[in-house]
Amino acid sequence: MQQAKRRRIENNSKEIRTVPTRFDDLSNEIICEVFEYLDAYDVYTSFLNLNIRFQNLVLHSNFPLRIDMFLVSNRSFHRYYTRFLLRRLHRIHSLCLLNSFPMALIILLLQNTSKFTRLRYLLLDQIELVYLENLLLALTTISSLSSLNIIYNGSESGKSNIYDLIFRLPMLKYCKMTFKTGFDANLPPADNNSFSPIKYLYLKGECKLNILSSILSYTSQLRYLSVDTLDADASDPSEILSVASNYLLRASISLGKIQPEQLLSFMSRHFTHLNMLQLSKSANNLDVYQWKALIFSHTPHLRIVISHH
Repeated sequence: MQQAKRRRIENNSKEIRTVPTRFDDLSNEIICEVFEYLDAYDVYTSFLNLNIRFQNLVLHSNFPLRIDMFLVSNRSFHRYYTRFLLRRLHRIHSLCLLNSFPMALIILLLQNTSKFTRLRYLLLDQIELVYLENLLLALTTISSLSSLNIIYNGSESGKSNIYDLIFRLPMLKYCKMTFKTGFDANLPPADNNSFSPIKYLYLKGECKLNILSSILSYTSQLRYLSVDTLDADASDPSEILSVASNYLLRASISLGKIQPEQLLSFMSRHFTHLNMLQLSKSANNLDVYQWKALIFSHTPHLRIVISHH
């Protein structure tokens, strides 16, 4: 009995001694999982020259790469791109691009867009219109891209093309558009071949009812909608499309320059299946609690939540 107990104690002591106490004691599989949560530039600069084992893991493993250009200086990028990224574009699953980079480097990426076969998330922050349009056009051939975050501060003339190109992306499920000058470009209603698979849509910037109506005509699969500031427009309400969003169950709206009857009319045309509405701030004389009472009196089945930003 004592001998068996002693053997168990010895075995437990051996197990304790084998518990990893340093990062390089971890298995290759666990280290690669950790790398997935780090930016690829940090992995490249911190581990490539550490030792042969880590060099092999960085260069020859197949873990997905997260690329955030906010973290890389212009001077460092070219070497990083040519020595490391160029041969591993197929491993990139998350990519953040910003306008402060030299256009020559963004062109390099444009020329190799077809290699981004695992790209799932893309952030484009104030890229010049001509490069933005070319990049979005190239992305229509990538079937893996499911999430897009785009920040644009350019002219109205380019916005309609941006809408059109975004709605062409074949597997896009999540889309956040931040237009600092507002959603004010003319957008024709969707035709029978222009439907987008987007399910979660976030619009940050002033958006008028007629523009939102056209956007909804492209996004028939929408489940959730968030509008940063919803304004009325000069259009006759009867001219606004009556396209019901059959799958749209939840919406979050920040009220701008709009009257209750205008919003109720719009909701009756588009939000026929909505079961939860989150409201925040109002630019007119009604506070959001008065809005809630008015909307609830017309749609008693709807759960309305007041949000204070």
